[in-house]
Amino acid sequence: MILCFLGLVGSGKTASMSIIAKQSLTPQGFTLRVGREKQIIRVKKVIANYHLNLPGAEYSVFPLPEISDKDVMLIYDDIYTIPKRLQHFITFAIANLSRKQRLHILISAQRFTMVAKDIRTMSFQVYPRIRKTKNLTKTLIEERIFVEEPGYTFKQVGKFYLRLSEAFGVYDTFEKVQVATLRKFALILSQMSEESREFYKDILEETISNRLYEQIQRLLNGDEEI
Repeated sequence: MILCFLGLVGSGKTASMSIIAKQSLTPQGFTLRVGREKQIIRVKKVIANYHLNLPGAEYSVFPLPEISDKDVMLIYDDIYTIPKRLQHFITFAIANLSRKQRLHILISAQRFTMVAKDIRTMSFQVYPRIRKTKNLTKTLIEERIFVEEPGYTFKQVGKFYLRLSEAFGVYDTFEKVQVATLRKFALILSQMSEESREFYKDILEETISNRLYEQIQRLLNGDEEI
């Protein structure tokens, strides 16, 4: 499942993703209702492009699982820090891994157009809104869920609430998300198992330009310094 959190700065996007990650790492999991459907998300690992103070959470400038991993949540905060040419790669990787590996994706952006089109068509759009109270421990984040329909129209299919206090101490709201440059991406690939590296290289070959693929190959082969 892909949830794309959209809204301006301070609307609760990163807080929402952090709370969902926190709940998903517990035995109870995170419960999501969309229409008549109910899904409980439980994961063993969270890989995020910002630091989460949670057991089972890992940091990576470009979150990617090993293909042997199962029950993993990937979080891409400020998705525009990942070039769109590599966002297409994410889509194909998700399509290949999500069902069998039980992969869940959380993405945030200020505007929908910052997200690659093929990711948009695969995702639920979630619009957080902080409903402030005098006592922050009781403040709720209202989450409205939409799906895109033909003709760029959107239909609301659900709503849920999160308690803002659950995000306290989980992440640093002032942390700057690092840009996922091509060199950083190649470095992450080079540190993965050979099986995962070859799997992702096959997807790269189908989703990016020949010139870009050749540059990544040179970086991986050591012909250029990472």
